[in-house]
Amino acid sequence: MKKLLLSFTALFCSLTFLKAAEGDTTSIQSHQATHWSWFGNYYDTVQFPQTGTYRKIIMYYTLGCPSIGCSEWDYTTKIEVSDPLTDSTNRWVELTKIITPYAGDKNSGWTHTWAFDVTDFAPLLKGERQILASYSGYQDGFTITVNFDFIEGTPPREVLAVNTLYDGIFKYGFANDPIDNYLQPTLIAINANAESAKFRLVASGHSFGGAENCAEFCPKWYKLKIDGSQVVQEDVWRDDCGSNVLEAQTGTWVYDRAGWCPGDVAVPYETDITSFIDAGQSNTFDVDWENYNYTGGAGFDPQYGIEALVFQYGAWNFENDASLDKVIKPSMDDRNMRVNPICNNPEVEVSNTGSKIISRMKIRYWVEGSVDYFDYSWSGVLLPGENTRVELPSHGKWLFGGKTENVFYAQILEVNQTTDEYASNNLISAKFEDPIMFPERIVVAFNNNNVTNETRYYIYNDKGETVYSRTTSTASTNYTDTIDLDTGCYRFAVTDAGCDGLRFFANSAGNGKIWLHNAEPANYFPPLYQFEDEFGCETEFNFTVGYENGEEAEGYPAGMMETTKQQNLWVYPNPSKGDITIAVRDFVEPGTLDIYNTSGQKVRSVQIVGMNSTQISGLAAGNYIAKFVGESTFQTASFVIVK
Repeated sequence: MKKLLLSFTALFCSLTFLKAAEGDTTSIQSHQATHWSWFGNYYDTVQFPQTGTYRKIIMYYTLGCPSIGCSEWDYTTKIEVSDPLTDSTNRWVELTKIITPYAGDKNSGWTHTWAFDVTDFAPLLKGERQILASYSGYQDGFTITVNFDFIEGTPPREVLAVNTLYDGIFKYGFANDPIDNYLQPTLIAINANAESAKFRLVASGHSFGGAENCAEFCPKWYKLKIDGSQVVQEDVWRDDCGSNVLEAQTGTWVYDRAGWCPGDVAVPYETDITSFIDAGQSNTFDVDWENYNYTGGAGFDPQYGIEALVFQYGAWNFENDASLDKVIKPSMDDRNMRVNPICNNPEVEVSNTGSKIISRMKIRYWVEGSVDYFDYSWSGVLLPGENTRVELPSHGKWLFGGKTENVFYAQILEVNQTTDEYASNNLISAKFEDPIMFPERIVVAFNNNNVTNETRYYIYNDKGETVYSRTTSTASTNYTDTIDLDTGCYRFAVTDAGCDGLRFFANSAGNGKIWLHNAEPANYFPPLYQFEDEFGCETEFNFTVGYENGEEAEGYPAGMMETTKQQNLWVYPNPSKGDITIAVRDFVEPGTLDIYNTSGQKVRSVQIVGMNSTQISGLAAGNYIAKFVGESTFQTASFVIVK
């Protein structure tokens, strides 16, 4: 199938004459609700930018249900891009592999989106290319939508080459035809300008039989050797399937598997190999797989689907640079729905996109319209090219006091006690939902299944202290716990030692439930909240007591929050078709007014001295954030330019 998008053709014609600005995003469409009706390859032809410099390329993979509903089975899917080798031949390079969920209970209209940073594949995402969306299901089916965002700017480092070591499906466990016969040593020429490199392996084991139920249900290691020296050894195994965002699937979704979980991505195993390569020369790469003897019993031959790549990079463009990549909470992103909404302790993902190890970062965060913000100093060890999650300490009322919109912001202020060298990736935002407000007295109705002491629950306050817990329970017993709570933010966490929740069709543990009720008899029903019974390993729910939206924050620990003098930031007209005026109401001190686009790029900066308003013109159409910072004043507001 070939689909040419005329609107994007016109866009790239215009880009020939107009230089894109830092932070601008070019969106490219590939498959759009393509119906995966049967096993096969589904092609689309797209026109990626031929030229340009992009600091980040994001691919969005959206799985959906056709009109008849989704398939009930877990099938392997892959998104690949063509890379022409000659005029008549090309190779296919895998961008992602996702196993579909057991989705027999999903109807038309259901979707779930994954997002992937594919900046490392930049050399392959240029000009006209084919995108292959392959589906291994012998059943109808799913829909697939694939989109790309190209964000203008400076990448952390130039990608010089993407080399393929292995790409295929390999039988496993046969003594007369071992998998190592196919994972042969490969000689790769290293670019003369290469200053760093990374090895990436994506593997998923399928089918099971014999004493160990390989390849699907057994952890087996791989070893990478370069020029005969062992670089890394890792087990190809996912041990977190019971924590899948897509809980309560209609199949064995909680069982851990070889490199994958139903309804999730096959995880890449990535290793920095910089110290093992020789620029301008060639190195021999070899992968060994742990031996296994298959003795029969599988529905089809045990096998691994393997793709192994080597990425070669030029010099880092910055030394001290950190990138805010995503807001995990608070967020409305469906990839994070298990941990949202929240009322305290936001969490963000940060990458080291510079050449120096990051040992300290200063991060500022706030909610739109609030006069309060937090500064948090992180310390640790973050190596170049790696990422980490950072929990930002705060208390629940902060997310409610004085906010005008449910938009959370985070910004990197310093890296290694100096100014971050690249401001374009320092600001991030996310829309969020408010948690439910509960009464001061609640009842926890816990009906246990027929397993003793396996399911436990805990209630934590906004300091992380346990205010109530039930850690013992008798099989097939009903409990009603009445709990009095003070005003505050709370997290209700449920864990299950067997990682099969209070209900799971594939075992004999029976059914249970946990419902939260108002203790007042007249308001006992309907429940305040009902936990999903088939939650796997754990589930959680955040709520508040005694907070009304808009209340001012108070009672913070010393040093946790900087309280600022309240001044309103006004933007008018909003939306605007051109010029806007930004006014700092009740102006009393000088400060800096910065304008950011939605990619976090600062597009305008104005010093406010001796006046309380300024006019801004010349902004392109889009959404913007205005931030005013004075000696004791901090204000933000969002606005829209339409043309």
